[in-house]
Amino acid sequence: MGKSLNPNRTDVLEGPGAVQAVVTVGTSASEIKVGASRIPNRQALMVYNDGNATIFYSPSASVTISGATKGFPLYKDQFFILPVGDQPWYYICGSSNTSVIVSEVP
Repeated sequence: MGKSLNPNRTDVLEGPGAVQAVVTVGTSASEIKVGASRIPNRQALMVYNDGNATIFYSPSASVTISGATKGFPLYKDQFFILPVGDQPWYYICGSSNTSVIVSEVP
């Protein structure tokens, strides 16, 4: 059974709700998530670049800031929403650590 947009349906109320946190992105690729692991049945990711440095994101754990494995750039004050489901996505920062706000939506 798929998820419902009707708040009166029990499938909307089951399991954990959305989680959000400020996360630091470093110069090594790391998975986009809040906490130690993705929330169960995650449907989407929301990421806002709250820092000064550009971050790069990709479905590849080998994401880099340049070359053949360069990710999509996310500049200061930009955000994205991805309907990724329970698939891992990764990000990396260029020269310094930067803060991003990450939300995982069930």
